[in-house]
Amino acid sequence: MSDPIEIKIDDLAVMDALNRLSMAASNAAPAMREVAGVLADDVEGAFEREVDPVSGVPWPELRPSTIQARQKKGKWPGKILQVTGLLAASVASDSGPFFARVGSNRRYAAIHQLGGTIPIYARSQQVYFKQNARTGVVGNRFVKKSQSNFAQWATRGGHEIRIPARPYLGLSPEGGIRVVEILTRHLLGVV
Repeated sequence: MSDPIEIKIDDLAVMDALNRLSMAASNAAPAMREVAGVLADDVEGAFEREVDPVSGVPWPELRPSTIQARQKKGKWPGKILQVTGLLAASVASDSGPFFARVGSNRRYAAIHQLGGTIPIYARSQQVYFKQNARTGVVGNRFVKKSQSNFAQWATRGGHEIRIPARPYLGLSPEGGIRVVEILTRHLLGVV
């Protein structure tokens, strides 16, 4: 009979590497801060280029009636979703030991990201005008009740407003590569 074969495995280096990996994974807050920054950069790029950050597809154009309304208010030309700048300015990033995120607290943020339909219900209300006392001609502009000398009821039927999706939140392919690099650096302990 032959002598028994003895195999000795020195796994100290492997165990040390696994321990370092475990420690890095349990304290990912610094990496998550960087990831949140990448997410914020992608949102900023989406607003700048007016594209979906994930697919790179341009946002749907504005309807002619929207453009016309903006022109009347002196707000054209203007970037889509940025007439006031409040939506873009409201986007904030956050991170913690195990998460990174961006989002907006604006009530209308979700409908611009996802698209949707807004129901406008039928309604009646009194509208006020100024009537010329000398000629009896009623002006064609609404005025405050206190400035009015002519009122009438107006009824508007119900309808829906369709808002197309214009995604501005998401991770671009380039951002995804940056996130993988950040996490790899973090897990390997490379600064």
